[in-house]
Amino acid sequence: MTRPASVGDIGIVSKPMPALYAGLVLLGTLAGCAHRIVASAQFPQPLLQPEPLTVGLYIDLAFQAYTHHEKLEDHGDWNFVALGPASTAVFHQVLTAKFQHVLTLTAPRAQSDDGARIVFRPAIEDFQFSTPEQSKTGFYEVWIKYRVHLLAADGRELTNWPIAAYGRHRGALIGGADAALAAAAQLAMRDLAAALALDLRDPGKLPAVLVDGGKNPAESATSDPVPQ
Repeated sequence: MTRPASVGDIGIVSKPMPALYAGLVLLGTLAGCAHRIVASAQFPQPLLQPEPLTVGLYIDLAFQAYTHHEKLEDHGDWNFVALGPASTAVFHQVLTAKFQHVLTLTAPRAQSDDGARIVFRPAIEDFQFSTPEQSKTGFYEVWIKYRVHLLAADGRELTNWPIAAYGRHRGALIGGADAALAAAAQLAMRDLAAALALDLRDPGKLPAVLVDGGKNPAESATSDPVPQ
């Protein structure tokens, strides 16, 4: 990290630094710092009517390892880590609340003998954040765009739909911007959980399971419309 020039660099070390100038030096130092924001998923257990079905959850490497790095001019480097594991925890917890059995799969298809009717494959399509200095709103904000891919047991896609998750936090007395953005990211995870729980109640999202009474989704893959 390149340290900006300070009073000590030009030899003036014996005189007290004026408060205003000291503040400017501190701001310059912070501008060159790297920020590390750790995402987490903590939210109440969703209240869903359990379905007596077995489903699969496939998390690919891109989703599991998802992070976000961005360099803002005059505001340093911003690194959001653990977004993938936090998002994975949300999907697993919500699906577990909705379905009797949730199998963690290592491939985007189910084995013929494991009983899974459908497979969920989530993806993160976009991530954005803003600080109060950028938005002039007084809030730290996080937006995450997900897409839920619903697959038949043999891996063929049946449908997909987007989920937009949002969280904001006014600020943190301890931890500064990093803690505030971590709190905003956690609220975005709660928003994801709530949106996914609502989607799982929507017959248009899971037509083969909720409309056809658990019929094998492969049988109706050609007749079910794909939501836009």
